[in-house]
Amino acid sequence: MSFFDKIFSQVQGSSNDTVQFGFIGICIAAAGSDGNIDDDEWGAIVGYISRLKMFSEVKDSEIKKMFNKAIGILRSKGSPALMTEASQYIPNELKNTAFACICDILLSDGTLEREERAVLEQAYGCLNIDESQAATIMEVMLIKNKM
Repeated sequence: MSFFDKIFSQVQGSSNDTVQFGFIGICIAAAGSDGNIDDDEWGAIVGYISRLKMFSEVKDSEIKKMFNKAIGILRSKGSPALMTEASQYIPNELKNTAFACICDILLSDGTLEREERAVLEQAYGCLNIDESQAATIMEVMLIKNKM
């Protein structure tokens, strides 16, 4: 397998243990951190997933399996465990993107609950985001969501 085959198989693979699962998992972990995923948060998750190029070749049935796996982990182990597991599948070059997705989803309902702040802290650590970059991302998302 060539170098590029390895890279593209990570991004376009059909297994649940992929970058795609990582994105779905962190989104579900973030949105479910307060014990509830409301309509605004679901809409934000689906909106992000539908726009990310990495999902363009993935069958709906595979996406559904990834959602079900993430929701199963959320229900059985909780948001922190799902965030930790899912973040392992996010490559370095997509970690800032993943953090921006999480910030936007958490702010989509117009509030940032205590549990959601904790999950942002966890995501910041799990994704190893630079502090100044995290602050910039959060500032932009606050402006976008007019908090």
